Amino acid sequence: MTGVTLKGLAAVVTPHPGEAARLLGITSSQVQRDRFRAARELSRALGVIAVLKGAGSLIHDGTEGRLVAEGTPYLATPGSGDVLAGIIAACAARTASLWEAAVLGVWIHARAGAAAAERRGGPILASDVCESIGCVVGSLEEGRPAKAG
Repeated sequence: MTGVTLKGLAAVVTPHPGEAARLLGITSSQVQRDRFRAARELSRALGVIAVLKGAGSLIHDGTEGRLVAEGTPYLATPGSGDVLAGIIAACAARTASLWEAAVLGVWIHARAGAAAAERRGGPILASDVCESIGCVVGSLEEGRPAKAG
């Protein structure tokens, strides 16, 4: 670990594998080889909830982990991680815990990305993800599956 710590803060970090590798002092290949371990180690080392973005984003709090196997490879686009961070922050204002906010935020982001890709028929921009958030949240509130909107 590079000496970075956020212990004592209620926080969520959202690195992609390259960023996670730098934080852990290992290679991206090592992160990808055991993504569950990397997410857990990030969380433990930093003392926060870690979201390891990628094909199947992983959320870990140092003890418990969760896989969100939703989304699209098109989410690997500039600004998408900023959208994810904003969604998690918004969820934090409406959920009972930061853990719930992280899990729900990752799921909403993944579904919004998939809806945007379906609507656009291929590659997307971060702004496309933003435009799809409303339909995903609306479908959640109404208890129906989200569709591209």
